[in-house]
Amino acid sequence: MNNKKILAIAVSAFSLTLAACGGSSSNVADTDDLLENETNEYLDSDSDSSSGNSNASVLNLMVMDDLSLQYDKVWVTLLQVSANYNGGETVVLYDAEAGDIINLTELDNIGSLLASQSLDPGTYSNIRVLLDRAVILEDMNGNVTSANFDSADTYELAVAGSFELVAAQTATLALDFDLSQFNHDASTGIVSPVVVLRQQQELQSLDRSYAEIEGLVTAVSDTGFTMQPEHSSQTLEVGAGTDMTVTDESSSSVRADFSALSIGDRVEVYGEFTIADSSLAARSVRIENSTGEDSDNNLSDWSERTEIEGYVTAWDANSRSLTVDIRDSDILFTSSTLTLVIGNEVLFSRGSESMLASGQRIEIKGNWDGSNFSASLIEIESAPSNASHDEETDHDSDDGIEFSYAEVEGTVISYSTYSLQLLLTDAEHLSLAAGTELTADLTDAWFKEGSAAELTSGVHVELKGSLQQQDDGSGGTANVFVATVVEVDSEQYDSGDDHSDDSDSDDSHDYEDSEHDDDDSGDESEQDDLDD
Repeated sequence: MNNKKILAIAVSAFSLTLAACGGSSSNVADTDDLLENETNEYLDSDSDSSSGNSNASVLNLMVMDDLSLQYDKVWVTLLQVSANYNGGETVVLYDAEAGDIINLTELDNIGSLLASQSLDPGTYSNIRVLLDRAVILEDMNGNVTSANFDSADTYELAVAGSFELVAAQTATLALDFDLSQFNHDASTGIVSPVVVLRQQQELQSLDRSYAEIEGLVTAVSDTGFTMQPEHSSQTLEVGAGTDMTVTDESSSSVRADFSALSIGDRVEVYGEFTIADSSLAARSVRIENSTGEDSDNNLSDWSERTEIEGYVTAWDANSRSLTVDIRDSDILFTSSTLTLVIGNEVLFSRGSESMLASGQRIEIKGNWDGSNFSASLIEIESAPSNASHDEETDHDSDDGIEFSYAEVEGTVISYSTYSLQLLLTDAEHLSLAAGTELTADLTDAWFKEGSAAELTSGVHVELKGSLQQQDDGSGGTANVFVATVVEVDSEQYDSGDDHSDDSDSDDSHDYEDSEHDDDDSGDESEQDDLDD
């Protein structure tokens, strides 16, 4: 497992599309209150306050952690990040009253957007991170320890250093949660954390960034939509990413375009976030409360939904009992695993019930009553989109031949324009022997680890997808493994560049550019998503 993990709080402002709500742009608007208003009132207030400050700066504030291999999971609850502007007023960079629960060990050299804010240019110092007192530690043997940062309900941690924002320019910084320096006193149960401010030049090892955010739709077009994220004063532009799904839970429909969206819809979006222009290419969009279904747009009803992500450790198709090793969640569970029964009403936005198998990464959304979890929506990370399918059955290829989920790994023989030749070393859910030469189609694949530029001869790679029959160009058919997820073993990849942090963990919840632009192969760095 890589010893550098990153969580990004991207705090950004844009002079041309500023959506701060009145007053100095140093003061972040409380958009939680805005979201609790009715949709029309919110949209009116947003349009009235869009003039903003044309000299506003752009700040991408990252949170990282330098992982200690002592723990498999470290759960903390982030409440607020703040700083002092020009030695005076306090500026809140991020504020989540209910707390944002984070498993620090789950983020492998990636960035995750938390909020977008508008800030005045100037000097920001006296940086503080406010955490809930509780921290849950799980060691490599599965032993869980409940500890605390402090005896009080919350713990405020001062971060040394300051940063400067220049008018109408972008800066990227990071708060490094250095777990290797965390000290846990077993006798008192107190954990002493260490957080270090990292400047932009120190962040060259950041490979990619993603966003998983909730908010209101403020504008819709055929090619994308604009949303007002929760905890933010800045709107965000969302476009279509590779193999995108748009799921409307009220109608149980899954689409591949934005036609189901309406202004005022509450959505949850996950996809690739590009720091350079703060754009978001969506992999999945979920319409939580459609316009007309819930005219009050009550945020408290919306926030009662619970989401967990993790790996399937057991699946019994007869009893429909599913056990998940929890890697990410918006509530703290007392156990590291969760067992639930899949009901007939569950909607699969990606994959199907018949594809469930141990080892798969899945995301489940539903309701938790304190003892039981009732699932309403499931997404199998590596499965194809269900957007073009009316029934939730195993997907069929264009020629009507049925296929199902499988995983393969091996070494690269050659790679050219989405076509990968692989010497197989192992296969799951597929009857192919080691030593078999396999052709893989990466046209619509998501690079979860690594990039297409790393697919050189001899490199180890893992693929998730399905074996299909495709036209061989001569009137016949050939077996081709159509990949939906690619993981390149970067520990075996040595290009002699500045990539200092290898990654072999598939635990990361990240999003990699899957367009595989051939021009990337000449880059000196693996910062494709960050630099583009």
